Amino acid sequence: AGIFKSVNGASTFSSINSDYNGATANTGVDDLVVSSTKTLYILHNTSVSRSTDYGVTWTERTSAYGGATGLFMAIESDGDLYVVDGGEDIWRSSDGGANWTQTADNFNGATGNVLGFTAYETTLYAVDAGADVWTSTNNGATWTVVNTDYNSTTGDAGTDYMTANASGHLFIARDAGVWRSTDSGVNWTQMTANYGDVDI
Repeated sequence: AGIFKSVNGASTFSSINSDYNGATANTGVDDLVVSSTKTLYILHNTSVSRSTDYGVTWTERTSAYGGATGLFMAIESDGDLYVVDGGEDIWRSSDGGANWTQTADNFNGATGNVLGFTAYETTLYAVDAGADVWTSTNNGATWTVVNTDYNSTTGDAGTDYMTANASGHLFIARDAGVWRSTDSGVNWTQMTANYGDVDI
């Protein structure tokens, strides 16, 4: 469970922590997010850890946030953290990951497992196995589907990751391809079919 840092656009990396959670039997990272104040959070299974010194040292904020094994984590501009678990339940923390409250139960009504999850400002976004793109503007309590087949592949999402940039553009990595939305997930354009010969 080592942490590595790059300062040259991912050309090279250096190790800054060899075992962030000190748990040789429970190593790994399911997701990592960074707040606007450059605080780092790691989700692993049901545990959430935090670093305030760019990943050098870490503190476990909770060993069991409350839900099933977490799949993805997202952070809004106000610092609120969100986890989506294997049951498509949404969980929220407003105190840096120490305490959590469930805001939605099976948010997408069993239309498919979540394969990507991110946030921009105070809006949450998710993509599921049916290639549906969902948004929430009320802390994950209710969700609206804004696209039912973002990649036009008859409901085969094949998604590996979802993220948003500083301009609010959304990106979905699918195998070796990358898709982009500039209108909050409504419409999508394939930017490349093969970014580097290796599936994510």
